[in-house]
Amino acid sequence: MHVAIETGSLKIGDTVLFIGETTGVIESTVAKILNEEVEVNEAQKGDKVTFNCQALVRPRDKVYLIKNVSIS
Repeated sequence: MHVAIETGSLKIGDTVLFIGETTGVIESTVAKILNEEVEVNEAQKGDKVTFNCQALVRPRDKVYLIKNVSIS
């Protein structure tokens, strides 16, 4: 999957959610990130990166980063 990082960052081990009309909802863990064909540990806002997904996802699917937050 090739994506543009619009906000924040994406790291190896992060959990992402793909949502699409045909795809439905798919959760996946980022195992490897490629930025301009170079393996990196993290991608920042503005980067266009590639990472693998264990399921079939489509070009127009939305991709969301899942974050655990604690409420005090």
